[in-house]
Amino acid sequence: MSPRTKLMMPTCEFVGCLADVLPAAGDKDYESLHAVQIVWTGEKFYAQATDRSVIARSYWDEGVEPDRDVDEDMFVDWGSADDPWSAVISWPDAKDLVAKFKLPPKLGWAALSVEYVNHRYVRVTRSRDTGLSQLVQQVDARPELTNAFPADMIAEVLYGRADAWQIEQREIAYPLADLSRFAGVRPRGPIALTFYTNDKGRHGATRVTVGERFVGAVLPIRDREEDREARTAARIAKIDGEQVLDI
Repeated sequence: MSPRTKLMMPTCEFVGCLADVLPAAGDKDYESLHAVQIVWTGEKFYAQATDRSVIARSYWDEGVEPDRDVDEDMFVDWGSADDPWSAVISWPDAKDLVAKFKLPPKLGWAALSVEYVNHRYVRVTRSRDTGLSQLVQQVDARPELTNAFPADMIAEVLYGRADAWQIEQREIAYPLADLSRFAGVRPRGPIALTFYTNDKGRHGATRVTVGERFVGAVLPIRDREEDREARTAARIAKIDGEQVLDI
């Protein structure tokens, strides 16, 4: 039997998770970053994106209840019994899913299904059982993007550096345009910033949380410049006595 997974979740949460992270993705000149990764862990669904300077990850799990008076189908079995899976889809496809499936707030908890089909497609379906018109959209799961998408880097920055950096309050500068990319995140709680520096005073990525279900990160200006210089230097190779810059 062909591999196929199916996840049931509220429309507002699927659309919201994608919309939360779209502004953090890289631009179209960098295909592996001009993308969104969607993940079912077996317990939680999340979407994440990065341009290597800004990171965004937005969660949903089946225990989440509506935060307003909405029409909710009480008979839907939220979540999935399937094994964990992940897929990377292009930024335009993610944006298109948001536009096509977005509903007015009162109807936002209408159920939809998210299926990862044959390790090749992500299929999103809203059935007539919701009382709304049926809608099916299928987008490519891009294996070449999956291999290049920096999921390990995202996990390290968001969760792996806390022991290596001691928290210290300092004046740290950020490009305003980068901070503004978190402005569209759904206000499901207060925004909190955690600043990390090491014993030499070097700044790490600043962790950004909004409530309990959104976590991101943004690099301060100095750390970003040092990282860019290091990556550029690492790409310079000498071939036959000539310097070749591999961008």
